[in-house]
Amino acid sequence: MKIRNIILSAVSMFYLLSCSESSPSTFVLSGHIKEQDTGWVSLTYALLNETEQQIEDSVRLTNGKFVFEGELPQPTVAFLRGAVVDRSDGDPNWMAIFIEPGKMNIELQKNHFEKGKVSGSQSYDQLLLYQDIVTKIPRDEDFINNLQKFRYSFLKENPGSYTAMYFFIWGVQQYSIDSLLALDSLITPAIRNSFYGKKIKQEVADRPVREYNKSINRPAYVFEGEELNGGKLSLNDYKGNYLLVDFWGSWCVPCRQETPHIKALFKKYQGKGFSILGIAADEETPDLWRKAVIDDGTDTWKHILSSDTLRQSFAVEGYPLKLLIDPAGIIVGRYFGTDETPKLDAKLVEIYGF
Repeated sequence: MKIRNIILSAVSMFYLLSCSESSPSTFVLSGHIKEQDTGWVSLTYALLNETEQQIEDSVRLTNGKFVFEGELPQPTVAFLRGAVVDRSDGDPNWMAIFIEPGKMNIELQKNHFEKGKVSGSQSYDQLLLYQDIVTKIPRDEDFINNLQKFRYSFLKENPGSYTAMYFFIWGVQQYSIDSLLALDSLITPAIRNSFYGKKIKQEVADRPVREYNKSINRPAYVFEGEELNGGKLSLNDYKGNYLLVDFWGSWCVPCRQETPHIKALFKKYQGKGFSILGIAADEETPDLWRKAVIDDGTDTWKHILSSDTLRQSFAVEGYPLKLLIDPAGIIVGRYFGTDETPKLDAKLVEIYGF
C-alpha cells in the first residue's frame, strides 16, 4: 500500500490534519525540482481552525527552485503539485506531505515526486516511520484489524505525535469507549486539545446516540421531505404498511447494480401492504438523481433527497443501506451493503409467507 494512497483515502473522511490551537507560526517550504527549470508548482493545505480555511498557493519556478511561505497554527497535510498530468494520486508530479511551523526543504525529481525527500518536518519524519511499519503488516484477512491495533499502539507510544493522531482518527469508531478514554489520558495536552483530539471526545459523547440510531426494534425517526415529483412527503404517510427505506446515491455503483432485485421485490409484494421509499445522497447533484431514477426505472415508488439530519437519525455510514419499517413505524430490519440483501429477502418471506 503506497503511503500517498493512504493519505488520499484519509482525505475521503477528514481531508487534512489539524493539531493544537496555538498561535499561528510562520512556515517556509523551500524546494527544488530536478530536470525542470521553469513552470509552476502549487501547494494546497487547510487551516482546520474555526473557519477551516483552505489555502491554495502557486509560485513560479526559477531555475527549478521555489519557496512557499505562510502561517500555520499547527502541522497539517499538504498537497504539492508540479506539472501534473491528471491530478490523481497516481500522478507522477503529485506528492502529499506534512508541513509545520519552521523551515523545511524538499528535493524533487520531475515525473517522480513520490521519491521526494523532505527535511525539517518532524511530522513528515514520523510519517516515514509509520509507513515503514505499515508495509510490514501482512496483507491477509486480519490486515484491517492489525492496522487498527497498530494505529492505537503507535499513538500510545508517540503521545505527542500529530502524525500518529492523524492516522488514528481514521478508524476512531472501531475502538471501544474504554480504550478511547484510556488513550485520552495518555496523549499530551497539545494533542488532546487538537482538532482530532477533540474528535475523540466527540466520539465518546456521540457513540451512545449513534448506537441507538443503528439499532432495530425501535420507533423510526419521523421525517418529512419534498418528493421527486413535487409535494410534501412524511414517514407517517406509510403507517399501516411495511416500508423499505432505500438509502442510495446516483453515484453509488453497488446501489444501482442492486436496483433490478429491488424492483423485483416491489413487484412481488406490491399491493400486499408493501412500499418502497428511496432516499438519495444527491443533495448537491439533484439533476443526476432525477436522471438515475428515470434511467433505472424506479419511478414506480417515491423518492426524496437525503440530509445530514436523516443520515444522523438513521446512522447512515455507508451505501447501500436499507431499513425495513413495520406498519406501526418500528424499524424491524437493517441491511447494509449487498451482502445482507439475502437477509432482507428472508425477512420478507417470513412476513408474507412467500
